[in-house]
Amino acid sequence: MTKKEMIHALSKKTGMSLKEAENAFTAVVDLITEEIVEKEEAAVSGLGTFMIRSRSSRKGRNFQTGTSVQIPSSKSVGFRAGKNLKEAVNK
Repeated sequence: MTKKEMIHALSKKTGMSLKEAENAFTAVVDLITEEIVEKEEAAVSGLGTFMIRSRSSRKGRNFQTGTSVQIPSSKSVGFRAGKNLKEAVNK
């Protein structure tokens, strides 16, 4: 589902105008993002937990030239599904 489709579905489900639904959706995404940046974790009850995961540096390979390259360490966002979401998926 794209962002636009999600906003339309939110508007239809809640009776909000498209602009109100877009503002609400953007606000929720911004709140989750801010929480992850500040606390390295954001738990959304009934959905799951978003968290920062660290990747250590590692060796990789440039497939075009065949040479080894060092991939620097980085951070990414992970997601652990909550109980309600797991149950809904497994029905």
